[in-house]
Amino acid sequence: MIQEIDIRELAAQPRAETKKSSEQVKKRNKKRKRKKQKEKTPIHPKETTSSVSPAHSEKKPIELLPNEELLIPLSVQWPVRSQSDTEDPPQTETAERNTQRQDRHNRVQTSLHKWTGPLPTKPNELWGTSIHEKEKGVIRFAQQNIRGIKFTPDGLNFGKVFSDIKNMAVDVSMIIETNLEWKEKEVLSTAKDAANAVFGTARIITSSSETAWEGSWKPGGTMMCVVEDSIGRILEEGQDIWGLGRWTRIRMIGQGGKFLVVYGAYRVPVNNDPGPSTAQFQQQLLLMAMKNLSGSTDPRKRFIDDLIQSINDDRAEGNEIIVVLDANAVITEDRDGLDRLIRECGLCNLAQFIPNHHEPPGTYEHSG
Repeated sequence: MIQEIDIRELAAQPRAETKKSSEQVKKRNKKRKRKKQKEKTPIHPKETTSSVSPAHSEKKPIELLPNEELLIPLSVQWPVRSQSDTEDPPQTETAERNTQRQDRHNRVQTSLHKWTGPLPTKPNELWGTSIHEKEKGVIRFAQQNIRGIKFTPDGLNFGKVFSDIKNMAVDVSMIIETNLEWKEKEVLSTAKDAANAVFGTARIITSSSETAWEGSWKPGGTMMCVVEDSIGRILEEGQDIWGLGRWTRIRMIGQGGKFLVVYGAYRVPVNNDPGPSTAQFQQQLLLMAMKNLSGSTDPRKRFIDDLIQSINDDRAEGNEIIVVLDANAVITEDRDGLDRLIRECGLCNLAQFIPNHHEPPGTYEHSG
């Protein structure tokens, strides 16, 4: 599903302001350095932090320059780093890491050069607006339940997905039910290399449950891909804080001090007898293992409860909200689920506002 939204207030800021801010920061740092030299402070910066552990570091607020108010939120706190955090890794370790990264990048590039042609797709009847040339000041969002990406070290399957995203000029894409263990370093690194090979610059944000798993395949999970100019708008990124791998989340900044939070979420389908190789089974076990958990332990009901809480917390901080999800449900038939999510979070279903002469097609196979 692709939805184009004209959000010109989220268009990129003029680069001149960013450059000016960086120059002011340099001047401010030079003044501080000269002041310290005049005071003849005998303590080296590293010595002041060597006895402070990261867990108990004192937090200092960031000092904002006049042109920085649209670059970072005022509530951001920055922890003082300990000496161990500031030390550079050994040169041999850095060289080995760079070599591995370059090898992955070369494998992805080679596989993409060998592959030509679009992704194999089923016949698809168009419903809604067609894909057309994107206007300036428009950010294009897209979502697809891909029902699994087969991992290969050459990254070819990632490259195919990202190539289709690029052809549709999508800025922020949500890939649902990736069926990958994103905690495997090789899986995540290969996805990032493939995205950078296709787009030049891309940011990958992923989610998978905390359930221990072997191998690259793992039921459930989500991936969000943000590309090119939109990357500079990201302030925060993360996933489901309850560790169930149900959604990824980014917070973006726009002009006029406005903020936007985007969710890419997956709600498991109804399954009265879930086997151990299902996302529902993983979530059920994790919920039952949580101490002092109040409320339902049913994964579908818990998804609605937790997402409502997360969205309303974001709203309370003054953020605008976009939720893109596969809910495995029909709004009119899911009064206590999807319909409740929309009502209690003050959302609207954008599909209702798309001009069409036909009934919307089914976008799910399992519901409850």
